[in-house]
Amino acid sequence: MCEINRSYEETVPQEVFQTFDDKYCLSVVNDTSHCSKVLTWFHDLSVTRYLEVRFHQQTLRDIEEFFKSHFTRNSVLIGIFYDSELIGYYSLKWSPIHKVGEIGVVIGEKRHWGKGVVKITRPTIVRAMFSFFNLYKIQGRVYASNRSSVRGYEDEGWNREAVLQEQFIFKGRRVDEIIFSIKKDSFFGVTKND
Repeated sequence: MCEINRSYEETVPQEVFQTFDDKYCLSVVNDTSHCSKVLTWFHDLSVTRYLEVRFHQQTLRDIEEFFKSHFTRNSVLIGIFYDSELIGYYSLKWSPIHKVGEIGVVIGEKRHWGKGVVKITRPTIVRAMFSFFNLYKIQGRVYASNRSSVRGYEDEGWNREAVLQEQFIFKGRRVDEIIFSIKKDSFFGVTKND
């Protein structure tokens, strides 16, 4: 069974602290104890191929600063654990003024790729962001060449909100960035009377 960190209960909703299939669980990462593990992921080009960190040799200090940048009122890291081992994380940021959030995810442990980890866990994260932070919509940004991420957003009912043409360089050529979004009423299936 997965150990669950409950030290951020006032900042992050209770439903985030959830176990899936007695193996996977989500928990706030509120210290830098996992930075060494993340550093090993960020030194693997197959893990970072769609991440901006691939352009710079990452150091432990870089990872610690990244973690600390999420210890704020408007952002948080949620670890994805499998049998108490960190296998990935969600980066969550939001504007309490505009009621718009942004979500990013990394599965660093490659043996968990292709097992539906994001499909299993992302709806819980999105539900919590809408419910607890009262957001209007949430966005996710992906390289157009990252077909599995694009397919994941589409399969989960996210809308292509924008395509930023030739936004990134990937394998020596320019590729688009796709901004997906999902609105609260769409996620919860609320219909409007127009």
